[in-house]
Amino acid sequence: RIGLDGLIYKADSSQISHINTVVGISISTSLTGEEVVVTIKGTIKAPEELSPIISNFSSLVQGREYWLGEEGKIILIEDETDIPTIFTQVIGIATSCNTFIVNPQIPLVL
Repeated sequence: RIGLDGLIYKADSSQISHINTVVGISISTSLTGEEVVVTIKGTIKAPEELSPIISNFSSLVQGREYWLGEEGKIILIEDETDIPTIFTQVIGIATSCNTFIVNPQIPLVL
């Protein structure tokens, strides 16, 4: 998420203060204070644009929506045990096993 100070932070679906903030996916890793590239809308491909947030990016499930989880993770919701506790939000959809369209939707308060 992009904070009011213009800095990038991990979005967390367990933090109500993170709702309605700009959400994207980092396509590079960085240390605190370094610049980072974030896609807030568009297509990213693995492995050259692999985000550390989506683990095992090369095995995305084509046609499935991915949701914001806790601590900056992007998750699949398979059943009710996967649903975050405070809010969640569709972050995008996999168009193949290694291609992801970032297209954040309106957050859902749970």
